[in-house]
Amino acid sequence: MFQFLSVSFVAFFFTSALAAPIPPPAPGPQKLQRDADSGDAVAINKLAYRYFTGAGFAQDSAKAFELFRKSAEAGHAAAMINVARCYRAGDGVPK
Repeated sequence: MFQFLSVSFVAFFFTSALAAPIPPPAPGPQKLQRDADSGDAVAINKLAYRYFTGAGFAQDSAKAFELFRKSAEAGHAAAMINVARCYRAGDGVPK
């Protein structure tokens, strides 16, 4: 009985690991820039975050703030929060 349970556990473990969803790949910097240039508020916010963290671009808090603001003006809620965080911490703008 113990052997059956241990084999069942191992089988369950391996099959559940195989069934785990794989997240979609992050868009490349060129595609993200194109989408942001077309006015996509979500893409603008993602691009701003990349400038803010320095992921794929040179870190630039002022550029990130301007992009967060542009995305927020387009109605993106997360960008509105990011603008507030920039003002609060003084990242890219005076505190």
